Amino acid sequence: MKVDCISSSVYVNVPRHLPFKIGKIKEAACGGTGNVVLTEEGNVFVWGYGILGKGPNLIETAVPEMIPPSLFGWSDFNPDVRVAHVRCGLSHFAALTNRGELFVWGKNLRGCLGTGRMEDQYFPWRFHTLLSDGSESQTLWV
Repeated sequence: MKVDCISSSVYVNVPRHLPFKIGKIKEAACGGTGNVVLTEEGNVFVWGYGILGKGPNLIETAVPEMIPPSLFGWSDFNPDVRVAHVRCGLSHFAALTNRGELFVWGKNLRGCLGTGRMEDQYFPWRFHTLLSDGSESQTLWV
């Protein structure tokens, strides 16, 4: 995939400033097919190709696309929910909120998302883990 916004080359092998106007970056991560950044405001932006978290109609973009905060639990009833951390795998993504909620999305090759299903996940999916007593466990972040 070309990084059309900064170069006509297929690969960029030296650091370059990306001229994206999305706010101040708190974290950035890159995987095999996509990239994710988290702004100081808690907004999540993705670009690359594959399953990017905005549904099956967005499979490639050379510029950052914001994933709606409502997909991470933000609402008028939960206005303090923010994404606190982001990570990438080969073709999948993860986000952790300030409340410890883990969201995963992307290509679910051999169940790598850990959702207990084999289907790909086109939108952020809130991860739930139940303990043997039926209570919800704490989410661990690696």
